[in-house]
Amino acid sequence: MHGDEKALSAVKASTSLGSHEWVAWGKDDNEPNQVIALNWESPSKPSLMDQAKEFILGAGVAPFRETYEGGKVVYQREAFPEIKEWFEENEIFDKYLELAALSMTFCEQAFVNLSVGEGKDIGLQTIQPLKCRYVKPTGKGLEALLISPQFGTGKKPSQLAKVPLFNRKEPTKYAESIMHLKKAQIGQDFYNLGLFWGTKWWTKVANKIPLYHLNGLENGYNIKYLIEIDEAYFIQEGETPGDEETDKLIEARKDKFMAKLDAFLAGVENADKAVVMIGDLTNGDGKANDLIRIKPVDNKMTDDAYTKIYGAANTAQAQGHGILPVLAGIAQGEKLGGSGSELEHAAMYQVAYRTPSYRRHLLKPLNLALKLMGLDEKGTVAFRFVDIEFTTLDKNPTGKQNSLGA
Repeated sequence: MHGDEKALSAVKASTSLGSHEWVAWGKDDNEPNQVIALNWESPSKPSLMDQAKEFILGAGVAPFRETYEGGKVVYQREAFPEIKEWFEENEIFDKYLELAALSMTFCEQAFVNLSVGEGKDIGLQTIQPLKCRYVKPTGKGLEALLISPQFGTGKKPSQLAKVPLFNRKEPTKYAESIMHLKKAQIGQDFYNLGLFWGTKWWTKVANKIPLYHLNGLENGYNIKYLIEIDEAYFIQEGETPGDEETDKLIEARKDKFMAKLDAFLAGVENADKAVVMIGDLTNGDGKANDLIRIKPVDNKMTDDAYTKIYGAANTAQAQGHGILPVLAGIAQGEKLGGSGSELEHAAMYQVAYRTPSYRRHLLKPLNLALKLMGLDEKGTVAFRFVDIEFTTLDKNPTGKQNSLGA
């Protein structure tokens, strides 16, 4: 059961709106929904978002023992069977960590359902941000969150759960509460904006270019011939155009001719198209020319400009997601794109300088859980992120090894 489903079932939720009022997310209370819809129309945005999430997650998390040696903090990796058992039994990576990291890349925040039972009965599950809204604050400030799968859909929520916010001073006060992991942003009092939301216009531009080419391929920018046919070609000797029955015969001949012409020109998926025009081919003095003329069309259409625009849009989008363009597969052959070692250094830079604040937020619920279960051993044991480090084959046959994350 996902975090949002659990919150709706485990918490005594109101089935009607009652007096609940919430803080709208955007002008029409559907801003994140609009962004998601725009993203899924993009050939690159979902991949960029997933890639940013993967950089945050690295090789996952693991418990470490913290000690001091020579005035320096040293983290020692040890085996902690109880912690490993809790992590696996509660599916912490699947239900909490992965979706929380993705929520951070999407909107710089994550809503986490903390379940507090007896002993080691501690659960962490991330709720999709689209389904969360703050209860309108009173004089006491923010106290609770509303959860509904119908927020942002334009429908009146028929399912609505009210869940209290996590109380840091009394962490076991509620059996179910919401931890709001939120990065600092200027001007955002309630819900954060994803850093890439400013690239929405570039996203729309990039989304239009494939549609332009698709429509061009289907509707004619590969036109190779202009075929002109004189109306007289379809009139037999002795017939008089204008007569109703005669006109029907003429139109039937045109349809039959065009069907044969279409089949002949279709080739492989109608690769080389032609435009057919039927009309009067007499010259200026009224004398008839050929009944059928075929003219090759010089196609001067070029897509270089569109390719450049598409490249610029992709670069802007990668930057908006906080991913170095070379790691997004954009700057091939340019700086930091010529060798594996350069890509490795770019990846190390990405992890070292663009993930630490996200990771600090994501570690808070994990280390709180250890404390609530009494597994933190008086503050000496804590979760840390683990990264993948490339190495030589003589050191590790796989060519990579785990290292302590930033």
